[in-house]
Amino acid sequence: MPQPSGKVKNLDFLSLERLYVLLIRGVNLENEVILRQFEEVERKVERLIQVNKSLQNVISDLKLRISQVEMELREKTEAETIYNEERTLIRSKIDSLLGRLEEIAENSP
Repeated sequence: MPQPSGKVKNLDFLSLERLYVLLIRGVNLENEVILRQFEEVERKVERLIQVNKSLQNVISDLKLRISQVEMELREKTEAETIYNEERTLIRSKIDSLLGRLEEIAENSP
């Protein structure tokens, strides 16, 4: 079997060295791409967390407002009920007084 010359060995070694460097660079570039993708995902997750917190605050504010409006509604409903009861009582008294006036008018000469 013929022995390769020194140039072929050097050429093979240089080719392997270049190939190794290219592979390492490729791996590094691939790692950089992956790292950038992770950073982008991390930024998006942080943004989602901020949006979530903001929405939770809005929900809390709305729940508080709903409670306040429900309380106002109960108070107004109670006031309306009292108003209707007083109105009915007054109407009843007026009807009673009118009835008595009619009796007096009928019985007077």
